[in-house]
Amino acid sequence: MVQAPQDYSRVGVRNAGLYYEYRSFFSTAMHQAQRLGLVSFTGTMGLVRTSLVRKESGWDEDCITEDAAAGARINREGYLGVYVDESLGKGYMPFDYANLIRQRRRWVYGNMQVLSQDLGKIVRDKKLRIAQK
Repeated sequence: MVQAPQDYSRVGVRNAGLYYEYRSFFSTAMHQAQRLGLVSFTGTMGLVRTSLVRKESGWDEDCITEDAAAGARINREGYLGVYVDESLGKGYMPFDYANLIRQRRRWVYGNMQVLSQDLGKIVRDKKLRIAQK
């Protein structure tokens, strides 16, 4: 698994704060994750071997954040991700407040969905170090 930061186009005065919030996740949290061996797949600007996704039962179509679910399964199997802090592409941030709320709800709901499905497995997993749990 290789994860690079998502970068954004159309950054201006109205959305600069949101841009820097998104960027802070990749510039701080992902560097820490790299140090601890916890890099996960965040979907956009991430690469995963097709054979690995297939081996780990593919995409969880019932999970609203299927990328996070796939990353959690792959990490539980002992594979380590790598974070490359280099912009490889640009996407769009939400255009308005309603779309920002929709995005955040999806992220929160989806990650709670992954956590609720996997918490027991993570706690009992003997392959994961304490820091990874």
